[in-house]
Amino acid sequence: MTTNATCAEIFGRISHLARIIDRELSDFFRAQGLQRWEYEVLSTLRRSGNESGLSAGALYKAALRTSGAKSPTASTD
Repeated sequence: MTTNATCAEIFGRISHLARIIDRELSDFFRAQGLQRWEYEVLSTLRRSGNESGLSAGALYKAALRTSGAKSPTASTD
C-alpha cells in the first residue's frame, strides 16, 4: 500500500516538527540561563570571527544574515 502525501499533510508535519524543535530549544536555553535573543547575539559575535567584537551597526547587519549568506552580494540595505 502506497500513500501520496498532500502538500497540506507535508506542511502540517513540518510545522509540527518546528514546534517540537522550538520547545526543545527553549528548554535548552532556559537550562543554560539564556534567552533566545541572547543566544542569537552570542552566536552572531562568534560567527563574525572578530576577536574585538562588532559595532552595534555591524552586529545588526550580521544578525540579519543567515549562516549561509557569506557572499559579498548578500545585503541587508
